[in-house]
Amino acid sequence: MTEGSVLIVEDAVVIAEHLKMLVELQGHKVIGVVDNGEEAIELAIEHRPDLILMDIKLLGELDGIQTTRRIYERLKGETSIVYVTAYGDKKTVRQARDSGALALFTKPVRRHALDWILQWYFQGVKDLDSKPSSLQAWFFRDV
Repeated sequence: MTEGSVLIVEDAVVIAEHLKMLVELQGHKVIGVVDNGEEAIELAIEHRPDLILMDIKLLGELDGIQTTRRIYERLKGETSIVYVTAYGDKKTVRQARDSGALALFTKPVRRHALDWILQWYFQGVKDLDSKPSSLQAWFFRDV
């Protein structure tokens, strides 16, 4: 498996650290963990991660959807973003889809679920039926 680079954008410290640990256990490099959109944009531009795990509720002026749009405006396809969030209502899912993200996964994301997400992204797992039953997901675009 090729090591990928991941940026974690999450406002809850405990969740952010848990995601970081799980990503690293899968053999990927975490290039940063931030809790606000402004820093996420800076790190994304500086490091150009392969994947960004983005929460929707963030600290600061920008939410995750606004942050995603700004990153995509600047990086034009050089990175991919998936949401990992507590919000799965119709309005949020529609806004997430319209932001250009690949997918939205709802919390809580346990180890086997995050392992599947990373394999789906980095290894191109196409069998969506193999997704853990505990993982609620909306897919907007192919990897």
